[in-house]
Amino acid sequence: MDLLSIIGIVWRHKLAAIPVVLFTILGAFYVIAVKAPVYQASSSLLLLSPPGPPSAEQIAANHKLAKINSNNPYVSFDDLPVVADAIIDSVTSSAVEQTLADRGVNPEYQVVLSTDFGSPPIIQITGIGSTAASAIRAASPVRMR
Repeated sequence: MDLLSIIGIVWRHKLAAIPVVLFTILGAFYVIAVKAPVYQASSSLLLLSPPGPPSAEQIAANHKLAKINSNNPYVSFDDLPVVADAIIDSVTSSAVEQTLADRGVNPEYQVVLSTDFGSPPIIQITGIGSTAASAIRAASPVRMR
């Protein structure tokens, strides 16, 4: 089958082929010229177990360490995926979403726990915007929260 035979087949079925070609051209024009682009910026947050409270020797060497509150419930909590879920629930709460929206963050941002198997959990943050810079700005306040 050569090019002329393909053109002949298309010409014989022109009543079906012409609308398909026109809709394809119109769709391409819409995507290229009319529809605004959507950018995504992704970042990751790796959760590690926090260090324990300072020892007596460390406090003796640096007296500022005595002011640290050693009653941190997350220090003794070994199940980091549960902590990651608590962080995600906090960041995706309606009050925090409103605060981030007031900062100019697109409310379509996503904060999810990574599905990759591994021992510390990783939180994936995706910011969405109409420009690359706005997508990066959308991911940054969520990450810095």
